[in-house]
Amino acid sequence: MNFCAIYRNNFSYLSNFLIPTITKLDQFELFNFYFYTNDSTDGTEELLVNLSKRYQNVRTFVQQVGNKHFENGWELERIQGLAHARNNLLSLRPFENHEWSVFVDSNIYFHTDVFDKFLQLPKPSDGVAFSCAGVDYRFSCKMHTNCFAYYDMLAVIDSKGRQGFGIAKDPNFLWSCSFPFLDEREQAQYDLGFPVQVESAFGGMCFYKTNIINQPDIYYSANIEKWHAIHNIPIYLEHWDLHDRISKYGKIYAAPIKVYRDELHQLCKAL
Repeated sequence: MNFCAIYRNNFSYLSNFLIPTITKLDQFELFNFYFYTNDSTDGTEELLVNLSKRYQNVRTFVQQVGNKHFENGWELERIQGLAHARNNLLSLRPFENHEWSVFVDSNIYFHTDVFDKFLQLPKPSDGVAFSCAGVDYRFSCKMHTNCFAYYDMLAVIDSKGRQGFGIAKDPNFLWSCSFPFLDEREQAQYDLGFPVQVESAFGGMCFYKTNIINQPDIYYSANIEKWHAIHNIPIYLEHWDLHDRISKYGKIYAAPIKVYRDELHQLCKAL
């Protein structure tokens, strides 16, 4: 499997979680790792470069581009910067000829069995992208105790074309650890452990067919504009554009596999 990610000033996350986690994988040598980093000031670049020197299956692309740093938000300039960084990661293509390539955000924690869970997941044959359910320890799940809520509402476009914040505004919506479904049939399918088709989702970790992600017409941009149903402002996201292009090759699914935003992995160990 290919593991792909972008980083900027993520030294603590990399040194305390990601690198110790991936290097202890039972089949670490069967993975290929592709990292892109730019404009870091905390030692991230040196850490990844040294990792690449140590392991033949790790490649790191370092740049100094001077992009403005945004902590978060929906500004077009921020999304354009993210698209640019993710496209620089794609410039390392062709990725190795594994069946799957996983793209992981720089604030996502996961158990080491997440890859086996995905491989064992019953996947429709037309599926070319499977998004995990990123949950956030800052928000509680309204359906389960000792559980946390799905957080990546921006990336969500459901099977009916509804954007995540429009779903959240619906009076029938109940915030939970699940992908935000309004359709009871889709929710039941997901709860039974089966992926559900959507137009877009990311959740901080998404698995793509490598032969699709390697295609030259697959790339990120920030051309699609939608309207924030709650704040009444225009919003953009590079994943919408990517998934629109990917959908020409196959279908995108939300998978019932949890990963964790920020320090939640420390809490979930006890659950």
